[in-house]
Amino acid sequence: MEKLSSNDLPKNQKKYPYITARESEVDSIVVEEIFCSKDFQNWLLSKMSLKDNSELIGAWKNIMPTNFGECDIVIEFIENNKKLAILIEDKIDAPEQPQQAERYHKTGKLLVQEGKIDQYISCLLCPKDYFKEGAPMEKYDKKITYEELLEYFEQQDNSKRIQFKKMILQNGIIRAKTGYMQNIDEKTNNFYQYYEGIGRKNNPELEFQYKKPFTKDQSWVDIKPEMFSKNIKIIHKGDRGFVDLQISEIDIDEFRKFMQDKLREGMTIHNTGKSFSVRILVSKLPQVSSMEKFEMYGDQIADALNAASRLMKWYVDFKNEPIFK
Repeated sequence: MEKLSSNDLPKNQKKYPYITARESEVDSIVVEEIFCSKDFQNWLLSKMSLKDNSELIGAWKNIMPTNFGECDIVIEFIENNKKLAILIEDKIDAPEQPQQAERYHKTGKLLVQEGKIDQYISCLLCPKDYFKEGAPMEKYDKKITYEELLEYFEQQDNSKRIQFKKMILQNGIIRAKTGYMQNIDEKTNNFYQYYEGIGRKNNPELEFQYKKPFTKDQSWVDIKPEMFSKNIKIIHKGDRGFVDLQISEIDIDEFRKFMQDKLREGMTIHNTGKSFSVRILVSKLPQVSSMEKFEMYGDQIADALNAASRLMKWYVDFKNEPIFK
């Protein structure tokens, strides 16, 4: 048996990795290093063509600094008495959403207009193989590859902690090379454009917008009105016949204790993984690929959107309850 040094990770005996690298894991590495390592701060600043004597204000993961949408990572520095924000979008294999890079620029410009920062830099963080078809990187001000990040860690002390971080990055690089890449399906996208039209006509309060390209037979739709807090959204799970008001960061037992008696007709509470949902049952939708005419399912879509509106109204009526705060 090969002998491991005291700093080596145990040899993986499974077919699956210790951690399936997703954007969230890499984001956590970056935020941790920013707080814990001045060397890493200086390395990142050099990648942004900034001076290494800038003072760190803080770093945040998965936040919405404006109403234009979530940023994967936001890092703020003071440079020459001016506040600078680095807005980072992290990608491994998910397709770029329409206007995604532009949304980062809108966020940065609004933060400057509001006087919250003096300058911003948008940055794309991704493996080299992310852009397999030569999709434009120039929409972002800067870019950092996973390979560059891995090279930084290769130059650090070879502790188990550093080895673990390198492993996550290596898994992300492998995933970009061999992992699942979404194949955008025209018929499914046309269906959700039809779906959006019904929502705009019947339930404008939901503010549903067709924002992202859909893969073949994708059947879950996120609905998130602007007034919803970050831990709440509505999901229409068409293949299951559910419309869920999905709630995270609240204990389900505490929620049941205080809110069970406040539910309205047809609403039930269900555990949904790391979150829970207030659910209304609706008709199941078949796979889009099997639909002959979208119009045949207009009534079912309308019923589901009406259920979503009921859930939204219920939340609005009770959002000031202590359990939501």
